[in-house]
Amino acid sequence: MADNQVVIIGAGIGGLSLAVGLKHKGVPISVHERQSEVRELGTGTGIQRVAQQGLEMLGLSDALREIAGQPFEALLLKSYKHGRTMATIPRRGEAFVVHRGELLEVLKRELGDLGVIRCNSECVGFEQDGDGVTARFADGSTDRGAALIGADGVRSVIRSQVVGDGPPVYSTQTAWRGMPVYTHPTLPGNISEQVWGPKALFGLFPCNERLFWWASEVRPEGQGDPPGGRKQDLLASFAGWPEGIPEVIEATPEEQIYRGDLYHRLPIESWTQGRVVLLGDAAHPTMPAFGQGAGMAIEDAGVLSRELGVAGDLGDPSALSAAFDRYQRQRIPRTGAIVNRARRMAKICAWESAPALALRDAMISAVPERVWLRTYEHEHTYQL
Repeated sequence: MADNQVVIIGAGIGGLSLAVGLKHKGVPISVHERQSEVRELGTGTGIQRVAQQGLEMLGLSDALREIAGQPFEALLLKSYKHGRTMATIPRRGEAFVVHRGELLEVLKRELGDLGVIRCNSECVGFEQDGDGVTARFADGSTDRGAALIGADGVRSVIRSQVVGDGPPVYSTQTAWRGMPVYTHPTLPGNISEQVWGPKALFGLFPCNERLFWWASEVRPEGQGDPPGGRKQDLLASFAGWPEGIPEVIEATPEEQIYRGDLYHRLPIESWTQGRVVLLGDAAHPTMPAFGQGAGMAIEDAGVLSRELGVAGDLGDPSALSAAFDRYQRQRIPRTGAIVNRARRMAKICAWESAPALALRDAMISAVPERVWLRTYEHEHTYQL
């Protein structure tokens, strides 16, 4: 075992962000990924102001600007009936979209040729003692370090051992995402939109020469695609929707439409057990209503790398525990609040009956701009 080595389980955006941060702090790392290669979906992800702070802490601000879309000045909430604008939420240029694959390539490039990422390395559990923690893998191999970080997603193996709270909860909703090369005929590059309909939502987010879109709809868990395929399924669900939504779907190649059921968990009070701590979706899986999932993982990585970097000897249990405590104290209140707000928003998105939709549209339309600003105030003022 390398002195002070940190073993990271999961080579997604959160795990690699942490690896970059620890590399810059001079902390030895190893990263394990169960897939055969490190890859991300060919879709977009939102990067909001606090996540930008996290990337700055990781030394990636310049690299981010190379791949970022135009900052958004407003988010428009529209009704699926004739595209009526129900609300305009000022965003102050604080949020933009990046391609997930391009962001992952930035992180991999920043790590360089350290040889720290091991693919086809499926973690099945861990054991720890007073001197360190040992990760166990499906092929019988092990890796030992002073600390173990579970960044292995919503169905985290590490969480199952740290928290033991069972599988995540199905939200009743399925999501589809795509990011074709497409210029929207009426949507400026600095404006994003959400179109609200019966038990469904569709978002549009320009990003340079591409358009990132995502859709959600109430569906049975594990339903899968119909015989006609994913695109035809979506075209049937969103037929007649405004803002050129059917045209956006048509412009997206079938193989570039990604589908997945949406799961979440209630916030918890602790992410740690001894020398082990959780990060990203393993700690706080959230609904995508606010576009904060990947961003919160980056924030986690910035804070955790900072705290581990100043902890000194990670082999010292008291120093490691203090670093984990500082990390949790800063991250749990923020992530828990976002998870709860996103869950409430997802329930409202699932409304279906005509009276409920009329009430929802009226409520959204009646909210003054100052209230929307207050809703997003945490993004304007929060400091990592």
